[in-house]
Amino acid sequence: AKFEVCVHKFADLSEFGYGVAILNDSKYGFSTRANVMSLTLLKAPKGPDEHCDIGTHRFRYAVYPHAGTFHESRVVREAHQFNVPLIARTRPRATLDALGVKANIQVRSRGNVILDTVKRAEDSNHLIVRLYEAHGGQGRVQIRFHLPVTKVQRCNILEEDGGVEVQADAATGHYPLVLRPFEVASLKLTVG
Repeated sequence: AKFEVCVHKFADLSEFGYGVAILNDSKYGFSTRANVMSLTLLKAPKGPDEHCDIGTHRFRYAVYPHAGTFHESRVVREAHQFNVPLIARTRPRATLDALGVKANIQVRSRGNVILDTVKRAEDSNHLIVRLYEAHGGQGRVQIRFHLPVTKVQRCNILEEDGGVEVQADAATGHYPLVLRPFEVASLKLTVG
């Protein structure tokens, strides 16, 4: 553990033409020495609670080889999908009809902007959409909402208004955004 680094969702070891990533859903200690990657599955600390890791542990991990460099690969998207698996459930037809309008959000970028969260605001009926730039470069993105959106405003991570309203492109209906390297952008949508 002395030479570990803390990472979330994945660790990638790449060179020019190819690479390999280790995806995980709950383990954060990684280390690399030469061409060997290690993922720490369990630690046994004695403090502050000497019984803290006793019991049954469940975790998932996957090895994801890829062609090209890290930036050319789909490592970030695959890691995100690994951490948020699609769970299919069956429902009676009447229940499906009662759900109402079908809506989706389209995000167009060079692959470096990830749509991470869509949720109801904590203190209002607004919809919060959270995206982030994943590769360390400028992220230009076009977002289209298939919802009756009347206002899109930047907000901070606490969902407090940032004062900047994002205007839709009149010709396409897309909302353009530019994200700085590794920036997390939160949008507050007024739907109505």
